[in-house]
Amino acid sequence: MRAGVQLEDVAIRNADFLLKQQLKSDGGLFHSYKKGKSRINGYLEDYAFLIKALINLYEATGREPYLHNAFDLNQYALTHFYDESSGMFYFTDNSQTGLLTRPMEVDDNVIPSSNAIIAQNLFKLGHFFERRDYIDKSRRMLHNIFPKTDRYPPGYYQWLDDMLDQIGPFYEVAIIGKQAVNKIKELFHYYLPNKVVGFSLQASDLPLLQSRFVPEITNIYLCVDNACQLPETQVKKIVKKNQHNIVIYIILLYICPIKRIN
Repeated sequence: MRAGVQLEDVAIRNADFLLKQQLKSDGGLFHSYKKGKSRINGYLEDYAFLIKALINLYEATGREPYLHNAFDLNQYALTHFYDESSGMFYFTDNSQTGLLTRPMEVDDNVIPSSNAIIAQNLFKLGHFFERRDYIDKSRRMLHNIFPKTDRYPPGYYQWLDDMLDQIGPFYEVAIIGKQAVNKIKELFHYYLPNKVVGFSLQASDLPLLQSRFVPEITNIYLCVDNACQLPETQVKKIVKKNQHNIVIYIILLYICPIKRIN
């Protein structure tokens, strides 16, 4: 068995375990698991990194339930961790009483901050589900942090990575048809960081894929803000379009220093 298949199986088993054992009846997460028992309410980092993992797992496998799980956990985080006044997320949920303060983790350290990962998740889920409110929330979070990045960039490396997605061209790639698995494997041979990818072998209700299935043809759509170019059937043509725009983007970054996020 190839290593890639083995790693995919491990990722699926881990995700299924967490969704079975660590998911509470109200849709939230437990923080820890030991000797068959789940305990302690989850912290923001638990939501942030599991949502990120589920998005990545969907993109690798095409199994839509994982993406819907990510969406549901994101909704829970918005309900129980989000602070409307600041546009940021608390580290603890609103059910934990008796705390003197509710901290907000924004500085990236050995691992990225939970707010930086949540901002990335919001941005990607916004593109998958056509949720402009998610994208706007993500942009607001970056606006809040941007003034700090000049003073100590290494302390905000994940935020700066998020920023690269938002100031340049960002694509939705939709692959749908009987050969979608082969096409997605070919696509993943290329380094294309500024995108989300959705694929399916059959018709799908996912907004990114909806109404795009054509029997006997595997089409590849390259879209920006849900506006798609004419479909292609060859991965190389999609990659060429994407890489051409990345080169333009890098040149613009070099010529025009970043001042703000639109």
